[in-house]
Amino acid sequence: MPDSVKRDETMPADAGESKTREVFYRKYRFSSFSNMCGQQQVASFFINTIKYNKVSHAYLFSGPRGTGKTSMARLFAKILNCSDKTSYEPCGKCHNCLEFERGSAVDIIEMDAASNRKIDDIRSLRDDVAFMPINGKYKIFILDEAHMLTTEAANAFLKTLEEPPPYVIFILATTEHHKIPATILSRCQLVKFARIAAADIVKRLEFVVNEENAERTEDQKIICERPALFLIAKKANGGMRDALSLLEYVIALSAGGKITGELVEQILGIHSTGQIKNFVESIFSKNAEAGLEIINKIYEAGSELLSFIENLNSYLNTLTLIKIGVSGCSSLECDEDDYSALKETASRFETQDLLALLEAYSECLSQIRFVPDQRSHLEYVYIKSILGCGRESLKAQPAVVQPAQAQIDYSIIEKMISDKLAALKLEHAKHPVQPSKMAEPHAAAIKPSAGAPGKGESKLTLERIKLIWNSSYLNCLKELSIPTLAIISSGTLSKYSDGLLEIDFTKNAFCGERMNSGAHLKIAEQAFAQTYGEEVKLKIILPAQEKAARAEQRKKEILEEKKNDPMVQKILEVMGGEIIDVEEH
Repeated sequence: MPDSVKRDETMPADAGESKTREVFYRKYRFSSFSNMCGQQQVASFFINTIKYNKVSHAYLFSGPRGTGKTSMARLFAKILNCSDKTSYEPCGKCHNCLEFERGSAVDIIEMDAASNRKIDDIRSLRDDVAFMPINGKYKIFILDEAHMLTTEAANAFLKTLEEPPPYVIFILATTEHHKIPATILSRCQLVKFARIAAADIVKRLEFVVNEENAERTEDQKIICERPALFLIAKKANGGMRDALSLLEYVIALSAGGKITGELVEQILGIHSTGQIKNFVESIFSKNAEAGLEIINKIYEAGSELLSFIENLNSYLNTLTLIKIGVSGCSSLECDEDDYSALKETASRFETQDLLALLEAYSECLSQIRFVPDQRSHLEYVYIKSILGCGRESLKAQPAVVQPAQAQIDYSIIEKMISDKLAALKLEHAKHPVQPSKMAEPHAAAIKPSAGAPGKGESKLTLERIKLIWNSSYLNCLKELSIPTLAIISSGTLSKYSDGLLEIDFTKNAFCGERMNSGAHLKIAEQAFAQTYGEEVKLKIILPAQEKAARAEQRKKEILEEKKNDPMVQKILEVMGGEIIDVEEH
């Protein structure tokens, strides 16, 4: 066995060496309210609790991971059992404080509910409650991840939680407040922890770097730029523990060199603001080659496309907020230098352009998780955004695009057709065509009907009916009867011939049957006469009618086919018979 390993097992290291070997998030865990980062509202609450001696028997700490719940529970327990405290801060010198620092405070019991979640574990805890504290005033139980308790364990814990002995205090901590049973919530005083602001995290990271440099030699000092610390703070997403872990990771990989923003982006896989800015500008400048090159570089570097889209959406959201007048750096989670650059970029775009892009890439983020080829999907969305979300095209388009059908004014089209027909008639009157045998049938076709003197034949066709059906006709029907309008809108114009208009309801038999009942047909025919100037009869086609019509048509086709069959004709001639009916097998 190597000597170094033997030394660790057999020889206790000195306190300074042990402290150096601790990970950052444990080494720099706050131990008093004065060096607490963020959570000022929580600090004020406990300062007043201690100052006015309003200690409750049970607390529930709720908030995101790494925001100081367990650290606050330990600090609160330390203060309550401090024997020489003169204020709301622990003295750090009494027997109880020193025992706590060494991790041997017998009156403070920490449990992990994730691994001690069964009813037997809670029964053991209830047995411990019965024993008086040994050194301190209180016996304090800190139960982490309390939402992991089973239902049976939570029920067994209720009575003890509600009425513990006067010397017992419970502190429960959870990251998922909604999973805590209501019966436990009602027995605890709820304390909520918020995410820590990026600016506060940066200050704490600067403090940690300075403390580390105080313990290091000149050639081992950490040189870290503020933009790099700000990137780490943003990556931590409001968690101090995550920020300290990331800082330690970056320091380890920097190999003693200067820690810059570019290095942090490379190590943590964060996409630079400049890269995202160039990507957005390539969309508005319609420079597809530049944008596709950025996507290709990200993909070949092995970076997550999901992370890139998340950062892109965050960038677009920040630009939009700046565009509508948000100016607080803390609200935007950026420092003053970044804010100036973002404000300059936002001034070059329109708000509706940014909103359109944010909507497109937010939808892309939700869809790309489930597609087999994420790169192709991102490229598709990018090309689509160039074609449809360019700066000029966005300015020309309304924010909400209405359906094309609603934008067309069919009355204008009908007037154009009528004007064209009138012009053709005028041209024909100026240059009449000489009649001929070939032209006689056509001339006869446009002569007035003998049965209706003075009235020309109907010029209605299915196409002309459809032309103004959705505009003029349905508007006229709306004034007569809204229920009839609602029913007839579910049908489809099928056929028009000799004053009979067929409307197909095979896909909505219920509405078709309603159309045949009551006065709906009469009202619809009345509206047709008012709109088109001619009367028609409406025929409603239902599924059964359509099937019967197809069968009858098929029978006619077979009958005609058999009549023209030479073999059948020969048989009929010899037998002196005729075809009465046919059946298809």
